[in-house]
Amino acid sequence: MEDKKHYSLTKEFFDIVAKDKNGYSDKKNSIPYRVQKRVRRIFMSLIESNSPSILDTGCEMGDFTLEIVQKFNTRVVIGLDFSKRR
Repeated sequence: MEDKKHYSLTKEFFDIVAKDKNGYSDKKNSIPYRVQKRVRRIFMSLIESNSPSILDTGCEMGDFTLEIVQKFNTRVVIGLDFSKRR
């Protein structure tokens, strides 16, 4: 039941956003996106370039994990997430 409620609230939110933006949402100018981008830069600065392995916990879809792979010459990069939904 909780999943259906969450889904309907999420759908309602995005329907409102789509109407306000004529069907277009400007993700790159949203506050959560800008905060996440800054946090990622901070994390990137903390990773040692010669690390033999890197673990990205809570990686969701893995886009930040892919950024790590592209930036660092690391032999092992693991993305791990415990979400109930995929």
